Amino acid sequence: MGRGDIMLFFFISFNVLEATQPSIVSKIAPLSAKGTAMGVFSSVQFLGAFFGSAMGGLLMQIYGGNAVFVFAVCMLLLWLLVASGMRPPLPLKTMMYHLPVFE
Repeated sequence: MGRGDIMLFFFISFNVLEATQPSIVSKIAPLSAKGTAMGVFSSVQFLGAFFGSAMGGLLMQIYGGNAVFVFAVCMLLLWLLVASGMRPPLPLKTMMYHLPVFE
C-alpha cells in the first residue's frame, strides 16, 4: 500500500465522518434542543480544528515534525479510549405526514 493509497483512504474516511457525524447529532438530539445541539457540535468541531492546528504549529516550531506525529497519535488513542465506551444510537423511523391539498 503506497502513500497515495493511504491518503485516499484517509480522505474518504474523513469525508464520510464529515457527513455522518452531524447526521447522528441531529438524530439523537431532542426536537426542542436540535438547533442548540447542532450549534454546539459545529462550534466544538471548529474549535478543535483551531486548537489542534495551533498545537501542531507550536510543537513543530519547538520540537520538530516527530512531536506533531506523536501528539496526533496520542490524541487518536485518547479518542479511541473515549469512543470505545459509546453505544450506537437507536435506529429511527422516518415519519411522513401527508397534508391535504388546498385549492
